[in-house]
Amino acid sequence: MSDNDRQTGPWVLALGTLAIGVGAMTMQLLRQSREREDRDREDAPADTHR
Repeated sequence: MSDNDRQTGPWVLALGTLAIGVGAMTMQLLRQSREREDRDREDAPADTHR
């Protein structure tokens, strides 16, 4: 293992963790958005003239 490999290891780990966090937040936001749309669709009257 060279000196350079030892320096990049923590960065790879940090970036991987960051990517997983961003992916999880994105999925949560999409899920909330979908639930909100479903709720709005249920609350909307039968005729959609607004």
